[in-house]
Amino acid sequence: MGIFDSLKDAFSDSDDDDASEEPITDITLDQLREGYLLDYEMRTWEVVTHATYDYEGWPADEWTLENGDDTLFLEYEDDDGDIFSLSRPVDLADVESDGEPLRARVRDGSDPPSSVTWEGTTYDLEEEGPATRTVDDRTQELYYWVYTAGDDFLALERYGTSDWNSYAGREVEPYEFDNILPRGEE
Repeated sequence: MGIFDSLKDAFSDSDDDDASEEPITDITLDQLREGYLLDYEMRTWEVVTHATYDYEGWPADEWTLENGDDTLFLEYEDDDGDIFSLSRPVDLADVESDGEPLRARVRDGSDPPSSVTWEGTTYDLEEEGPATRTVDDRTQELYYWVYTAGDDFLALERYGTSDWNSYAGREVEPYEFDNILPRGEE
């Protein structure tokens, strides 16, 4: 056996254990699971939570992505084609209506108005309605409002009469995300 044959044997893939492992295939954005990692805007994000929404018969998946102290929400709807939206939490105290904080207008349980302002942009109400959000086996009922300004949106969610969440975002395309991989076993 010559030196080249020895090197060939040393670097060949003859280990049966390696052959039995399934290779990682291309994971698509709608296949995310808790613990997966993905790159967006040159930063690596971890999927920390998966939730499902039911908007009166229209299902949607939502993944909470974290990178350090930053949080994003990626939502997927399979509604006549794949629709992905990406949002980040915003402080409800920064959302206004007619020059006053929205929080003051809805404090008594009133619904939000037909338009709101955030960071100098006016958003108009596009849709609203009841929904449910399920994480693991825990389901919560909520009411939501989605306001739009061009390609951007501002979403409000009310749980009960006084627990509010607010988000700002836009639709995104799957190609904006790279390197979707499950986290390696530690």
